[in-house]
Amino acid sequence: NARMFGRMERDGYSIEKVYFETYPGFYLSGNLYRPLGMGNGPFPAILNPHGHWANGRLADTKDGSIAARCINFAQQGMIAFSYDMVGYNDTIQVSHKFAANPTNQLWNISLMGLQTWNSIRALDFLESLPDADKTRLACTGESGGGTQTFMLGAIENRLAVQAPIVMVSHTMQGGCLCENAPGLRVEYSNMEIAAAAAARPQILVAATGDWTKATMTVEGPAIEHIYQLLNAGDKFRYVRFDFGHNYNQTSREAVYAWFGKWLLKNNNPDSLKEPPFKKEADADLW
Repeated sequence: NARMFGRMERDGYSIEKVYFETYPGFYLSGNLYRPLGMGNGPFPAILNPHGHWANGRLADTKDGSIAARCINFAQQGMIAFSYDMVGYNDTIQVSHKFAANPTNQLWNISLMGLQTWNSIRALDFLESLPDADKTRLACTGESGGGTQTFMLGAIENRLAVQAPIVMVSHTMQGGCLCENAPGLRVEYSNMEIAAAAAARPQILVAATGDWTKATMTVEGPAIEHIYQLLNAGDKFRYVRFDFGHNYNQTSREAVYAWFGKWLLKNNNPDSLKEPPFKKEADADLW
């Protein structure tokens, strides 16, 4: 029961407001960015879960801007859908911390399970769009959105490419209930979960200022070995930049180049640099 409305047209892209039911009577909301003036497609389509930013999918700072990557994906010729974590922005039928309440635990609803289900349904939504190419679906998110990315990639073969940002660590499993479930990481870490996507193309973006600082010597080579076992070493890449926890322009441009290669057959990273952009006012995106 997807509803799309409030269309805005900008230079090279359009934005629409979206909500749909992931369970009967339970709603997920977001914004859909589409290429404008590039024909009718079909276009690659990218899910964009967000991390624990105070402003959720509307965050727009130097450390991370969901609108920046969605606008750029659309201007590059790809559909982008940004959607809420449970309890953020429009998706507030339950709070993000509802599962921490012992009484609410009696409902036996997992916050991580609910968000993963929302991601599956969001992928269904993208796949249903007539201008989306069902063979070129992707996902990228940072921090808690990085967790959502590799969780979805571990169970969804429909994803053609993925880019979990600053979250694949052999020591840090995620600091929120939305990133954890009982028994999930007994004898395993986020490395193994991210490696489950092999041999589909994947890029890890790490930062020197957080728990992904060892990516170049630990997590990256470990996952790369799995890809090599599948004769797919060229489909995995890992990079690290000298920043704190982020999905900033430098990190985004690494993903633009990777997605451009695998989704657009564009091997010229310079053509996919991020130009200046203008995020819409929050009130126009809610």
